[in-house]
Amino acid sequence: MNYFLAGDIGGTKTLLQISAADGTRAPLLQKSYASAGYAGLAEILDEFLREAGTTDITSACFALAGPVSGRRVKLTNLPWKVDADALAARFAIGRVALINDFEAVGLGIAALQPADLLTVQAGNPQAQGVRVAVGAGTGLGVAWLSWQDGSYAVHPSEGGHMDFAPADATQYELLCYLQQRHGHVSYERIVSGPGLVAIFEFLRDSGRAIPSAPLVAAMQEGDFAAVIAQFASHGETAACMALELFISIYGAFTGNLA
Repeated sequence: MNYFLAGDIGGTKTLLQISAADGTRAPLLQKSYASAGYAGLAEILDEFLREAGTTDITSACFALAGPVSGRRVKLTNLPWKVDADALAARFAIGRVALINDFEAVGLGIAALQPADLLTVQAGNPQAQGVRVAVGAGTGLGVAWLSWQDGSYAVHPSEGGHMDFAPADATQYELLCYLQQRHGHVSYERIVSGPGLVAIFEFLRDSGRAIPSAPLVAAMQEGDFAAVIAQFASHGETAACMALELFISIYGAFTGNLA
């Protein structure tokens, strides 16, 4: 049996799946790994393929959070460099392809069903019109899709690194706050998991929001962004303020792309 290996490689998680190359069977194995716990993708693949119990990989495709340069990728939010030819040689894989993670998102849109979609704001969609895919995670991914020769072509980008443009006085103060930390402030510094934490810290440090004792305690124990989102879902004031500002900037950024 020959197998196909697929991976989604991000700054927080690495997701791997191995399936029959003919696509007729359920995946042999699916696993999620904490990316920061490993020195590189090859180390994760060693562990994954050992658990899968097979080395008969005929082809592989990895979607990575970073710009693709030929057969190599340097990840944006991890100190990793991935080389397709080195992986092919090490694991005896016939063909290895590297694509940008948001190229993979764009390609996957065509497979979505109506039940997979949620309309945030109704509009008047144009058949074969230009599409944009945006997603905040460890970073901020962007890709455009244009109709060409009977199907959509995907154009990945590093659009999340565009300069942040504040829309009001509060956002301007947020920009100044983050410039003291980073110098250059891109949208990714704000519209991302770490960005949600930065917004929360800005609101706290500027005196606009006073976090509750349970929120402060929870943030000392877990993932900061996840904790803020969880407390916001239960109505905690400081967390809600952070999430509202996050969503406002996220929405404006997406609207500008459209």
